[in-house]
Amino acid sequence: MSAKIAADRRSGILAYTQSIPYSISKSNLPDEMSLVIEEFQGGKGCWVAAHCQVIRRGDVRYYGIRKDDQMQKSIQDTQRSYHFLRSNLLYNMGMNPEAQIIQVIGDSAPFSPTGTFRALHFLKHHLSSHDAILYGYTGYMVTDGTRCVNAAVTDVVLEKNLQKNTIGNLVGFHTKEALNRWGCTGPALQNYIVVYGDNETCREQGTVFGDDIVTSDFLTDHFLVLEGGAQTFAQICNALFLGRKITILTDGLRSPSRSHAPDGTPYFSAAKFLDDCTKFFKLNGDKPLQNWYLSYFGPGKCYLSDPKKPDFDTKQKLMDQAWHAFTTHSLYIRWIVEPIAPQIIPLRSRL
Repeated sequence: MSAKIAADRRSGILAYTQSIPYSISKSNLPDEMSLVIEEFQGGKGCWVAAHCQVIRRGDVRYYGIRKDDQMQKSIQDTQRSYHFLRSNLLYNMGMNPEAQIIQVIGDSAPFSPTGTFRALHFLKHHLSSHDAILYGYTGYMVTDGTRCVNAAVTDVVLEKNLQKNTIGNLVGFHTKEALNRWGCTGPALQNYIVVYGDNETCREQGTVFGDDIVTSDFLTDHFLVLEGGAQTFAQICNALFLGRKITILTDGLRSPSRSHAPDGTPYFSAAKFLDDCTKFFKLNGDKPLQNWYLSYFGPGKCYLSDPKKPDFDTKQKLMDQAWHAFTTHSLYIRWIVEPIAPQIIPLRSRL
């Protein structure tokens, strides 16, 4: 891409994102979350499923699920419970009971200007008023117009006026931190799912990003994946286990400064990791997969995440748990061989 085209695209992205009629979340959302969580902890909500309460504040509904209650005694009981929650969500949103719930997942760091352009193009194509939209809510809206995955969803939701059929995922500790301390924002929505614990006053005992993926993934029919790191890989594993549709957008979303560490080592990409795993499996089978995984990371190979990010410490735990599921349940077979293999869209062939 020429320098002139890149500059034109950067200015175009900035003009586009500045033109959106923003309705960003009320600044008191963290305080309101704290109050709502206290009510959930005291059992003061209306129970709409075996594990979920709802509290209404005017036109806004908060669905509360205790972190340790996301899974029931069996997969069947868990699916049944989320079916009730899904029905209640769609009914209260005034949507067709057969509507899909589409979840958008991916990079929490801003994409490059070109990557932002491609992400917005992709999301505008896939998100509409016919489906419910579920996403991680808090995002970075950089002044140069670049966006992370959540901020890109927010842009499209506001541009297409989809707030009423959009659900924001909130967690008891990290969401408040992101809004109060990390410079993140989110739109004013009418439906939120809050995953919480018994003590949300400190990081050590609070509910952090990634703790809510059981809830979000059991509710989802179709996953839209934009690059993504360890949490995204964990959610792809859930999607494969549950037999959900996956559409991946990859190849060129990240800027060079955010795709590689200062020493030149690339940061982990869920999409590339799965592609590398596929190539290795086809050549070697599944017997040496564990050794391949253990040797995948390290200087000059791959870093799981940027250690400067405030949620860095959650990534290794998520990755190890996801890899265990990926191998124990032979999810790599579903990824590589079976007919539910995902649709992967390499950007350069589409745009």
